[in-house]
Amino acid sequence: MKHRWAVCTQPQTMSVTFLILVSLFAPCFCQNDTKVVNLTTDTGLRGIMVNVPAFNSSVYQYRKIPYAEPPIGHLRFRIPMNTQLWSGIRDATQFGPICMQNTNRNVSMSEDCLFLNVYVPVNTSESDTKPVMVFIHGGAYISGSGQLYDGSYLAISGDVIVVNLNYRLGFMGFMSTQDNASSGNYGLWDQQKALWWVKLHIDKFGGDPNRITIFGESAGGFSVALQCLYPPNKQIFHQAMAHSGVANSVLATSPLAKQTARNIGASVGCTSSTSDELVNCLRAKPAEEIQNALHTSISSDNKTHYILLLAPVVDGFFLTDTPSNLLSNKSSPAYKFFRSINFVVGNVQSEGSLILDQNLIGLQSFYNYNLTLGIPSRILCGLIIPGIVG
Repeated sequence: MKHRWAVCTQPQTMSVTFLILVSLFAPCFCQNDTKVVNLTTDTGLRGIMVNVPAFNSSVYQYRKIPYAEPPIGHLRFRIPMNTQLWSGIRDATQFGPICMQNTNRNVSMSEDCLFLNVYVPVNTSESDTKPVMVFIHGGAYISGSGQLYDGSYLAISGDVIVVNLNYRLGFMGFMSTQDNASSGNYGLWDQQKALWWVKLHIDKFGGDPNRITIFGESAGGFSVALQCLYPPNKQIFHQAMAHSGVANSVLATSPLAKQTARNIGASVGCTSSTSDELVNCLRAKPAEEIQNALHTSISSDNKTHYILLLAPVVDGFFLTDTPSNLLSNKSSPAYKFFRSINFVVGNVQSEGSLILDQNLIGLQSFYNYNLTLGIPSRILCGLIIPGIVG
């Protein structure tokens, strides 16, 4: 019996999320052996065995696997292109760069970032295929990476194969003029391309391509829910878990993407009158220059609001209508696909603290209040509540 819409209790949600997030604070692993997975007769990946002392076990990790052509040059602001499999054995022992974002972490960052990572329990064999869980990271569509969430713990404890992935973020992933010049949703298309790669190749790792579950948290939860409204995905997965994010949330999509495209364009000298000219100008700009302009724009916004500047949009292709309308229209292909999925939705503990940390603390000096004394009514009624309901 399929549970069309089940509400995940907080402890159940945290049991999965904790296994992923705990890796951020874990001791260094001891790396020992390597192993080759053959995707075709002349194409392979050399992964590395990583010991996980907390579980007295190990996993094989296959890192930096390209699932699409690099979205650079003329491929910037376009739906990702299929990538050709390489010839020979590819080294998959090192993680790839994260996608363009603002970060204080000392990590490699590049537009050429469309990679995924696969975590395989050591007891996996062709005769003992395992379910597959694909994790889509959060970060308000502007930050994060797949490798930030180590899939080793879940792979071992759940006896599953875990995949995490990068997708284009911020302006590179969600810039849209909302016309044919740049329809948007490139980050969602990246995710979908990665899911197809998993569907086509995961059996070579010992995974069952007919038992794929996608899951994610925050913007990853929104992404999971939106992937469940794209009917062609019915060929890829049949189960999904969205933590702290659903498709019809005010945060899942953005009504401001078109204006943001114009604003960021103007800040880097792209003031063309037509959308085609704007996009062509932006394709010629260095990625770092665009990223800096976006960071300046976000940093100068002294408001607490819950409408994202850059997020998925109704593009007529991936999203043919607003998520709310699609879910309300029982005759729509999107609704029918969604109802065919085993879907779990839940939340994580204390996630409301994000408002405190990211908004209210940083705005104290601008709005002249002291948070240690409580939230003034003028801030609650004039700033927070309008931001939530507006």
